Amino acid sequence: EAAAAPCNAAAAAGAGWVTWLMFVATLGYVCADVAADGLTATLAMREPIESRGTIQSSVYLCRQIGMMLSSVIVGFGMNGPEYGGSFARGLSF
Repeated sequence: EAAAAPCNAAAAAGAGWVTWLMFVATLGYVCADVAADGLTATLAMREPIESRGTIQSSVYLCRQIGMMLSSVIVGFGMNGPEYGGSFARGLSF
């Protein structure tokens, strides 16, 4: 069986630029995440001892739900023909 043609033959020429943009976006996400974790820990120390940890648990639950939803959207939304996927339609980058 012959190999499938690339969905975007010119993608290799622009890969460096996109890679750096993704790197900067990831760096920004990590910096914001660390700051949010610090603030969450500070707020958690102010909770009454009987309910200590409720804020952290709620924040981490919301974070994980958001991460799961975004993974589902990317997984199904970017499975269109422009990415070599099997769905008839999909989201574009």
